[in-house]
Amino acid sequence: DFSLSKDAEFLADVTRFNNTQNALKIADFRSNDPVQKDLHRRFAELNRAGKPYFYKNKRSRERSANKIPIGMEDLAKTVYAFRYGPDDMSGGTRYLFDVSAKGGYTRVFGEPISQMKDEEFKLLAGTYFLCDEVHSHWREKREADNEEGKNSPGLERRWVVYYAVGELLRMIYGKEQTELDADLRRLSKPNTWQDESTHSVQKTIGEVFKLAATALNKAYNQAAKQQDFRHRNWFRSPDTLTDIKAELDVIPEYRGL
Repeated sequence: DFSLSKDAEFLADVTRFNNTQNALKIADFRSNDPVQKDLHRRFAELNRAGKPYFYKNKRSRERSANKIPIGMEDLAKTVYAFRYGPDDMSGGTRYLFDVSAKGGYTRVFGEPISQMKDEEFKLLAGTYFLCDEVHSHWREKREADNEEGKNSPGLERRWVVYYAVGELLRMIYGKEQTELDADLRRLSKPNTWQDESTHSVQKTIGEVFKLAATALNKAYNQAAKQQDFRHRNWFRSPDTLTDIKAELDVIPEYRGL
């Protein structure tokens, strides 16, 4: 019988003692969860530019130019970062795939033994596809900064960018968080808005990204003035989220979005 408590204990034992180079990834232990199998089916029903998505809940060598892959770990890290901050600030991949009450797995996927309701999946997928669009803006800015010789160390890792965008959106919507969730669900079919380069949603996400990136750089530069500052630690410290919120809060433009 499936037992979450025993499953969590087994996973903890494996990760504690199996330190070999070829050890299975922690995420592999979740690949057969009913919720993961269901996500594989659901994402296959979505497409962009005519190409279906391929949710990789299991390791696979399958390569196809006609499918768009979504990795299970990437999905989990992306959605968690948008909602709560980079998983490195909470305990990393081990925490993210921990199904116990103290873990992060259910905060992203819900109960392992249950399939997601339609509204839950739409929220998950819409959040992921929004971050996918943010990823494109982030990559373009990084490339432009490199060409111009600019240095934006606060934007080095996309996970913290996802959080800043998510937090800014939560501030924009204010008390109407249910409306934010409703709008995120509307993004769950990427072919309806990502395929059109002039779509208003893409423009709005671009504007939100610019504001979030500005706040991130300011938060980083302020922290870097401290004598004991360490670049790597800045991306792992929960205090960074507080600094980012403070910088976002003083950007007047977000109130008009």
